[in-house]
Amino acid sequence: MRVFCNQIYRPPPVFFPCMSVNIVSKAQRSRSLSFLPFMHNRLSLSFFLSFFLSFLLSFFISFFPSFFLSFFLSTFCFYFGFSFFLCPSFLSLFYTSFHNYLSFFSCTHTTLPPSLSLSLSLSLFSSFIFLFLLLYLFHGHSLFCLLYTLHYLVFSLTLYFHSYFFSFLISFFLSLILSLILSFFL
Repeated sequence: MRVFCNQIYRPPPVFFPCMSVNIVSKAQRSRSLSFLPFMHNRLSLSFFLSFFLSFLLSFFISFFPSFFLSFFLSTFCFYFGFSFFLCPSFLSLFYTSFHNYLSFFSCTHTTLPPSLSLSLSLSLFSSFIFLFLLLYLFHGHSLFCLLYTLHYLVFSLTLYFHSYFFSFLISFFLSLILSLILSFFL
């Protein structure tokens, strides 16, 4: 039965080059996450990364309130966490994050697997309140905090509907608008 399933199953094309949807054993999945022994699955890893990147993003933007730096941090660092979540290997991490950052200019429509998009949506939704509190403590501008939280909300909702290119497009332009708002407020 296992051989027959491997023969008929054809995974859909994914956006990340180092990610493959294969039927692997539990031992192989545990070895791939051996560098983080306290994380048992990718969903818990995504929760951890969402909190860590929220703190890192708000910390750097609070000290460097410039337009280009805030725009860079709101796009590149966010997809840096996606690469870390999808490809738990430090060698392929930088290549994947750089590939995701430049892939906006390629007009290809790709989709994510349903389980993966649901995990990403849940991990992003869990960091909304934490991100809002951190940005409010560092900046004191509630309008910017609400807009930036809306940026993550729209991105996670579009990911849930399996439209990665559309969510990237919305995220790109929302980052641009929010960076302009940040440059005016600070």
